[in-house]
Amino acid sequence: MMSLRLIVPPDRTTAVVQHLDADERATNVAALPGVGVRPAGDLVQCEVTREAVSDVLGWLRREGLFTHGSVVLSELSATPSLNAREVERAAPGAPDDAIVWDAVLDSAYGEVRGSWSFYAFLTLATAIAADSAPAESEVALITTIGLAAAASAATTTSPSTPASASNCR
Repeated sequence: MMSLRLIVPPDRTTAVVQHLDADERATNVAALPGVGVRPAGDLVQCEVTREAVSDVLGWLRREGLFTHGSVVLSELSATPSLNAREVERAAPGAPDDAIVWDAVLDSAYGEVRGSWSFYAFLTLATAIAADSAPAESEVALITTIGLAAAASAATTTSPSTPASASNCR
């Protein structure tokens, strides 16, 4: 299951809550009017099966919540209630097979930003490779490739954070 936290413009809250409540793959639907500060709006929160998340996010996108509100998606570590298990049974397919593309895209955007250390290591690796190529030194070339790979891995790895679908471009 995944948790959705939405900031919804007040004129769309009723439609969003009714849609989520009617979806048998969603549970724990709650609405708190007027609590959103930036962006301003109503807070709507629910849990949705992984199999349904892409459908729900697609509907929210068509309703304009990605541009006139906020959508935050979080992975849940445990949902031990009977209600959650019944909702999981109502969703077709296996949760582990469901791919949430909005989360994949958001994660990819977060990991492709270059940093000064990445470019410094890349420059250093290129200089070493350029120096060792004419001498045909396999050891230096392999060392350079290893340094570049290690630098790339060290500078592009980021801790796991909740996917914020409203930040997808």
